[in-house]
Amino acid sequence: MAATDEMLSPDLVEVLSGSAFGFELVDDRPLFNPPGWTPLRGISQALRILGFDYLTESFESRESGLLRLRELLVSGLVIVGPLDMGMLGYHPGAEGPIGADHYVVAVDINESTIVVHDPDGFPYAHLPVSTATAVRRVVRG
Repeated sequence: MAATDEMLSPDLVEVLSGSAFGFELVDDRPLFNPPGWTPLRGISQALRILGFDYLTESFESRESGLLRLRELLVSGLVIVGPLDMGMLGYHPGAEGPIGADHYVVAVDINESTIVVHDPDGFPYAHLPVSTATAVRRVVRG
């Protein structure tokens, strides 16, 4: 998603993650969610195949997750998620939780904003810290 190697496209990472290639319709929207497959497991698998060292952490609160994110960003990019896509205000039509998990790469953080690279077509998007209520896991590559 934000790797410096041009060969590491989001498509390649998605394939290496074992991402689901089937879907079901839920309220006329496609949901890619087969039994037994989780995005976190897929991301971990892709990072392992690509030779990245990483650490996965979970947090009891948004505050502790944001504090750790600040610490980790000092030494590099951080994959953050799962975040509810409906809470990502830079996505057109995002108006609140929709129950769709999504992962982004955190690039920077300040008191009010997390700068993220979103592989869904939003490089250097700004996510207000106040809406980052779903920061639960941090994966550092």
